[in-house]
Amino acid sequence: MKTGSFRKWFAGLEKLSERQRQAVLEHLRTAFVLDRLRAAIEAATPARLCCPGCQGEQHHRHRRDRGLQRYR
Repeated sequence: MKTGSFRKWFAGLEKLSERQRQAVLEHLRTAFVLDRLRAAIEAATPARLCCPGCQGEQHHRHRRDRGLQRYR
């Protein structure tokens, strides 16, 4: 969102009813939790894929299992 649009939206928060502000807060809480979860996953994910058994970095796609791509 552009800065001008955000400022206008932010200024309009004062005009919302208490119920509307509660709805905005709930949406922001959900978005904040998702942002933290995404950051935690990215921090835990290695930069390169490697085999958990031998730590080899050469791999290729090898079928799908229950909707997930498998590699060898």
